[in-house]
Amino acid sequence: MADTPRQGGIGLEQRSIDFIPESERHGHPNTLFTLWFASNVQITAVATGALAVVLGLNLVWAIITILVGNLVGGLFMAYHSIQGPKMGVPQMIQSRAQFGMFGSALPVVVVLLMYLGFFVSGGILGGQAIASLLHIGVGPAVVISDVLVLLITWVGYDLFHAFDRVVSVLSFAIFAVLFVKLLTILPAHAPKASVTFGTILLVTSIFAAWQITWAPYVSDYSRYLPKSTSSVRTFWFTYLGSAVGACFIMIVGPSAPWSLRARWPATHPPTSRAFSRRLAGSS
Repeated sequence: MADTPRQGGIGLEQRSIDFIPESERHGHPNTLFTLWFASNVQITAVATGALAVVLGLNLVWAIITILVGNLVGGLFMAYHSIQGPKMGVPQMIQSRAQFGMFGSALPVVVVLLMYLGFFVSGGILGGQAIASLLHIGVGPAVVISDVLVLLITWVGYDLFHAFDRVVSVLSFAIFAVLFVKLLTILPAHAPKASVTFGTILLVTSIFAAWQITWAPYVSDYSRYLPKSTSSVRTFWFTYLGSAVGACFIMIVGPSAPWSLRARWPATHPPTSRAFSRRLAGSS
């Protein structure tokens, strides 16, 4: 493909998996913070955070494992982000240097399957949220969710960054309000939980894996940055956006089921409507 200078504004993605020439490099590393913050502060991360309580940890240990797992796992994905400005090609294409032209097919297939699963789970959870909001069936709502994602993907890199600047603020505001409300119904004396070293290690690994699974394509979202972009700034804006965003939203996750366990007996779990009324402050 010929090297044509980039036009201003948001346009359709032209380069796909091609190298990004210096004439088309643009942007600042601070946009990586909002991109990765928005990518983490979403409903799938809430469900992932809730696994800590589901697997048997109490709220204190759930929060500790969330912090340790994300803060450690985020180091690996953020280091890979540095590769984007330096190399200018998608990360799976970069893997040819380690695995060869044909050997790289194996990690590519593994990553494709992994992100297909991520896309499916995100579509289902997003569809359920849209279904509740619009009072429509889950099936059509999943289609709406997936179509919106595919449209943004079709436009590409510039829209990702512009969209996530807005979404990061909206998502933080919504989940911050929810978290504050959950804090008001957390019990003073929570039920006991059987905490073992094995469970702590398992749950910590889950949260570390959440971060590490971003690593195979994290530099795809920094490869349009100028080659002279500071590696230190690229690392820290990526790390803080992803790790801090995930820590925040995943702590929201176990707070909800822990409130349920403390306020309703296990033999009579509440309906979603009952819990919603509790959050709304009604009896």
